[in-house]
Amino acid sequence: PPLGETFKSAYDKCMELIESNTPVQTYADFSLGEVDLIRDFGLITTKPQIYVVNMSKRNFLRKGNKWLPKIQTWVDEHGGG
Repeated sequence: PPLGETFKSAYDKCMELIESNTPVQTYADFSLGEVDLIRDFGLITTKPQIYVVNMSKRNFLRKGNKWLPKIQTWVDEHGGG
């Protein structure tokens, strides 16, 4: 049977995001039907991401590290966290 319009729309949006190296999870304009279909695609870019920063206990407690702003910028540019 032919594929439904919702499937085609979800597929096209996902392919566009993947080809532009953008995590699928960052796209906010999927319909509920598309989201249900995308869950079945098994894309790794729809999974939650964890970012780990190696820093001293002292810097962690002070919340001070010269790299944190740069790391935060990178995370924001690559799908958030």
